[in-house]
Amino acid sequence: MGCEVSGAIRLEMPSSPRYVSLARLVVSTIARGLEFSEESIDDLKVVVSEMCTNAIIHCENRKGEERIQMSCMPRPGALTVEVRDSGQ
Repeated sequence: MGCEVSGAIRLEMPSSPRYVSLARLVVSTIARGLEFSEESIDDLKVVVSEMCTNAIIHCENRKGEERIQMSCMPRPGALTVEVRDSGQ
């Protein structure tokens, strides 16, 4: 049984590979609530890993405490995920 998920879910985290698993967990939990198939959830986790890794790479050469932001926008039967970084 699915659950009602509405509105954007946002996550801000340090630009570090150790936080990619957190992003994957958040996205997979939302997708399960939307009753996505396990195969689709696995695919989504791979895509989110790639998106977060790319954002981390773009922040790599910057000084300071860089962060990446992930937004998840659920709709019936769909989930839009955006990852942003502070790199150039």
